[in-house]
Amino acid sequence: MSQVTSTLRSTLREINRQNAPQHAAPLRRYLVDLYRNNATVDGDKLREVRVDALDYLAMLRNHNEYKRLFELYYPSDSTENKKIVQSAAKRVGLQAPIEYDPENPTANDPNVYNAARRSHKADQDSAATLEPLRDPK
Repeated sequence: MSQVTSTLRSTLREINRQNAPQHAAPLRRYLVDLYRNNATVDGDKLREVRVDALDYLAMLRNHNEYKRLFELYYPSDSTENKKIVQSAAKRVGLQAPIEYDPENPTANDPNVYNAARRSHKADQDSAATLEPLRDPK
């Protein structure tokens, strides 16, 4: 009987750890009622109830581990995703593509960049052909 009680306590702790109080309360109440209803059963039924409780406890713990691993490998933060993609691309010798910025659509456009570069080069060439200013003295 003490094994069943310790299993119930472990299960209730795991439920409290994983759920918000308003969601955990009905589940806790259900498990305690189930425990009380089966408190006076014979040995075989008690073993079945304990096995079910241990299975449920294992499921809760594994679900918690699943959530942790899911957040680790599939983070919800988009900037974190960009860093992961860039580091993976660098690892294999590639460069991640430049993303389109809807706020500044021409920021990463190579044609706009090259046109601005040509214009700047032309300005430099024309400035080089101008004679230097003479000192008015």
